[in-house]
Amino acid sequence: MKRDAISFFRLSLAVIGYLIYNILFYLYPSGEYPSFAWPFLILSWTFIAFGNLFLLIDPIRLMVVFKEDRNIRNSSFIQLVLVIVSYFIQSADLMKGKLKFIDFM
Repeated sequence: MKRDAISFFRLSLAVIGYLIYNILFYLYPSGEYPSFAWPFLILSWTFIAFGNLFLLIDPIRLMVVFKEDRNIRNSSFIQLVLVIVSYFIQSADLMKGKLKFIDFM
């Protein structure tokens, strides 16, 4: 595998984190999680945070590596803007001071 290759597992960490969080939210819709579910909740928040971080780093890396190709630079810039906007949408409730990281309702 090349050194500059982008790992799809790293890019899918946010999706895996949302999947774990959705399963927990489906099982306990009131938000009161039992003690055995807290590690899974923290794991899902960690996956979401690192997934967003990797989604932010990889388009920047593509923009630096492919300086000559304008199409790749433009698409990487669009991906970068979308990741930043989606991060602020995801963390909007956290910025308001609510403890719930993602509010589906």
